[in-house]
Amino acid sequence: MSTTEVLEPKPLLIGGEWMDDTPSYITSINPATGEVNYRVCAATEANIDAAVKSARRAYSDRSLRLLRGKNARNISTTVSWL
Repeated sequence: MSTTEVLEPKPLLIGGEWMDDTPSYITSINPATGEVNYRVCAATEANIDAAVKSARRAYSDRSLRLLRGKNARNISTTVSWL
């Protein structure tokens, strides 16, 4: 892949929804080869506000806290087997 290729930008995942309504993008370029790794949508102020609200909602939701705890236990059990 060369730097002249135009990649479809990856959307932002905020609150379980894909957001690709941003007017600008961030391009990641491999410094060793000069090739474009990927493009992502640059977050707008509205995207950041939505992400913060979503994170606060997820943190305050008791069922999600229990799920996080369960996943943390599963991960720690898996790592202990390695």
